[in-house]
Amino acid sequence: MLYHALNKIVKRFPDRLAVVSGDHSVNYRELWERSESLANELKRRQIAPGDRVVILAQSSIESVAAWWAVVKCQAICLNLNEKLTPSGIEYIISDAAPALYLCGTAELLHQLPEGPDHICLDEFNWQDPSLSASNDEDISCSAETTVACIVYTSGSTGHPKGVCLTHRTLLSVGNIAANGFRLTELDRYLMVVPLHYIHGLMMLMSLQLRGSCLQFMNSFVFPSAITQALKKSRITGFSGVPYHFTALMERGKFLTTDLPDLRWVCVTGGTFTPKRIQQLQDAKPDTEIHIAYGQTEC
Repeated sequence: MLYHALNKIVKRFPDRLAVVSGDHSVNYRELWERSESLANELKRRQIAPGDRVVILAQSSIESVAAWWAVVKCQAICLNLNEKLTPSGIEYIISDAAPALYLCGTAELLHQLPEGPDHICLDEFNWQDPSLSASNDEDISCSAETTVACIVYTSGSTGHPKGVCLTHRTLLSVGNIAANGFRLTELDRYLMVVPLHYIHGLMMLMSLQLRGSCLQFMNSFVFPSAITQALKKSRITGFSGVPYHFTALMERGKFLTTDLPDLRWVCVTGGTFTPKRIQQLQDAKPDTEIHIAYGQTEC
């Protein structure tokens, strides 16, 4: 199961950085402890295997800990886009019938139906000693058939459809991506894509199945700030959709900035022209360029 895979990484690399968000960071041991505390609170609230739990939050240390807490309970995680319209959220909630909501900030509560059972992640006491005891009882479940998350996708038309992804699917996808990028515990990745897209979820799996460091930047308003973060934080891997790379190349000084630590980049989620690929290759001859395609349904 996914949580067992994370446990192995925590035991191997407890003190390595796991997640960086703004001025805050946690190592793998601290991430594990946070997810354990929240998982124990979910169980106290009677969240059972197969229950659907919504996470409505920006990418952060708290939202990553929440994701692992949900799968620890063998419940089903739904990462929702906090920028969805009320009707969009209402449609998904009606379809999924979640048992609990985990909100990144109190401000997001107004987007939910009245009176739902919820936990506000920015107010949750992650160090509550009553929740810190590890609860490792294993429920007999199959990684091949147990659903870990539902990702809603609509393509270009129609209502969003919930794609059910099992523990085995995410383990397989994570390992395939990690092998393709040759990830190790020494890698440091800058994430600009949200976790409610399959792209972000795939990167979360691949990085944390190898003990790599995940650094969030939730705003792409100033592409030059992304380039500076790549340089300052000595980022070894970066991925995005064609828009991200076009903005970096045209307005972010990406092609002219020396980035000696950047080992690989990956473009996915749309067509990137051969001309753009050649520009990247010419400017960064020592950086691997990966072009990826992945359906949410797969």
